[in-house]
Amino acid sequence: MMKQRVIRTASFSIFFLLSGFALVHAQVPPPDPTEPPSRLSMFVHDVTNWADHIITDAKHTIKTLSKRRANAATPFNASPNIRLNGPMVG
Repeated sequence: MMKQRVIRTASFSIFFLLSGFALVHAQVPPPDPTEPPSRLSMFVHDVTNWADHIITDAKHTIKTLSKRRANAATPFNASPNIRLNGPMVG
């Protein structure tokens, strides 16, 4: 009983995998573009690409600065004697 169930499950799995493999290879590849993209399309692509780089760089800079601030604010890095325009505190 258990052997039949295992064989049935395995055969269905193999059938399913082979069916998917056949469907992927049966698709016709998309045709090559016949003409280059328009100048407006190229301009929009350049602007969005530039904006993406600016945003990514800003996120990286913010993350780096926040890590530096967090490390600088730890009590282990702070001096035990802090002078605030008056007598020593600490």
